[in-house]
Amino acid sequence: MMLSNGARLSRMTDDWNDAVPFGQAFVEAAPDSMIWGSDWPHVRWRKSRMPNDAELVALMYRYVDHDAGLIQKILVDNPARLHGFSA
Repeated sequence: MMLSNGARLSRMTDDWNDAVPFGQAFVEAAPDSMIWGSDWPHVRWRKSRMPNDAELVALMYRYVDHDAGLIQKILVDNPARLHGFSA
């Protein structure tokens, strides 16, 4: 599963607090299958403010409540295992 687009799906133009619960639900449902990616270059972005990509990374950190183990799993271990390259 790709963990991204919370900012795009949110009704908010920043902070995206309404996206956090469903991001958390995805992580909880499949922590060993979850990877993160951005939708850069944000083609067809329809909100009034384009996100800073660092904000999108920070949103992912909020999904996992800054849990270092889950961050390692989502950003490093799962992509390495699922795409067949070494971490």
